Amino acid sequence: KTIELDKNGNATNVGKGTSCSQTAAKVVELQNLLPRARVVYCSATSVSQPKNLGFMSRLGLWGPGTEHPLGFNQFLQGIDRLGTGAMELH
Repeated sequence: KTIELDKNGNATNVGKGTSCSQTAAKVVELQNLLPRARVVYCSATSVSQPKNLGFMSRLGLWGPGTEHPLGFNQFLQGIDRLGTGAMELH
């Protein structure tokens, strides 16, 4: 199975302290329901700011076994601390 997510501007604002849209919640739920599915993310809008990456859980930038095992909010704190140039290092 493959999940293809295109033009995901409405799926932003996932994470602690944000108002998560219904679209974002459903995108995250879909990925959680299909843990073995491959996911393709196609969106320039979503990567305009690190905080908009929350629904892209399959990137492997946060979660168990990564540099940010506590999750997306830990990832955001690291990016905030290091600056957006750090995005190129991941």
